[in-house]
Amino acid sequence: MLTEREIKVVEVLLDESPNPLTSEFLSALMGVSSRTIKEDINNIDDFLKAYKFNVHRKRGIGYWFESSSVNEIKEIVNKEVINTARKDLENEIVKKLLFRENFVSIEWLSQKLYFSTSEIFRAIKSVNKELSKYKLKIISKVYKGVKLLGSEKQQRLYYAQFLKNKYFFSSNYLNIEEIQSHFPNENVAEIIAIIFEFKRKTNIYLTDRAIR
Repeated sequence: MLTEREIKVVEVLLDESPNPLTSEFLSALMGVSSRTIKEDINNIDDFLKAYKFNVHRKRGIGYWFESSSVNEIKEIVNKEVINTARKDLENEIVKKLLFRENFVSIEWLSQKLYFSTSEIFRAIKSVNKELSKYKLKIISKVYKGVKLLGSEKQQRLYYAQFLKNKYFFSSNYLNIEEIQSHFPNENVAEIIAIIFEFKRKTNIYLTDRAIR
């Protein structure tokens, strides 16, 4: 599955292909480092290989798609956009339920997120698979609604990982569980969540080294 930024990179390449675009141009356009763009391109390439397509590249020239493959790749990306929208809904549901002690109704979620109750139910069923990795689960009770079940520590760990994925995408330099093992007396997940939230609100750019 491609991230939101990776989808944007593909869309830009599709619009300009077969003319090549450099990582420097793409990094300026996306507001990230050239190194991050190169990681994105590798992820895009891995994703497209399943469909027998690839990103063409040449050192000093840039990246591009062959003209003959543009329309088919566009169809693939359109499906991926739909998948991303579904994932966004799942994340928004979890965000609405994080750190809440009370149940909320499906109708309330439907009104807040502008999706039908049936779509909310499907998204909850799907996201529970991901939540299980963090020992979390969205439970449902008749006449009460739904609630996120799990400790505050696990909820904070999930939220920190969510922020990492959302704002740093494919970067893998930040392993929260590994860092936590070095600081057993500190709530590393909470600290990282605060840093990422501050970054989002202030629109401040932090390098990989600064985050570490």
